Amino acid sequence: MPTISMFYGIIIQMFWDDHAPPHFHALYADPGVSCTAPWRLTKVNPLANYRLEVEFIDGTHGFVEMSQRVKSDKAGVFAALKDVSLFNQVHLEYGVATWPGEIDLAPDAMHDEIKLHGKWVLM
Repeated sequence: MPTISMFYGIIIQMFWDDHAPPHFHALYADPGVSCTAPWRLTKVNPLANYRLEVEFIDGTHGFVEMSQRVKSDKAGVFAALKDVSLFNQVHLEYGVATWPGEIDLAPDAMHDEIKLHGKWVLM
């Protein structure tokens, strides 16, 4: 995704085609900076059928169901994740579930849905 600005070790990026609404990410290059936002992930594990098991910094635990999105005609950047070997490469980058190719999920939206329903289903 395009980098909008880089200053004092902070990288601002804009994301518009991975999911609604368009949004920005602020990444901190300094490993000494710690973020305590409740929606930061501490754990992500890939599961069968395009599912993820996640846990957040505040202890919230749940699942992300991506099968419908990945297999959709409107999958966008997520279409690449049909390749199970790529899907299984999910990892944490600054508290965000991320895949190679700059594919990621919005942790704030994920946290809100999982806190309410125990899962987040991406349509």
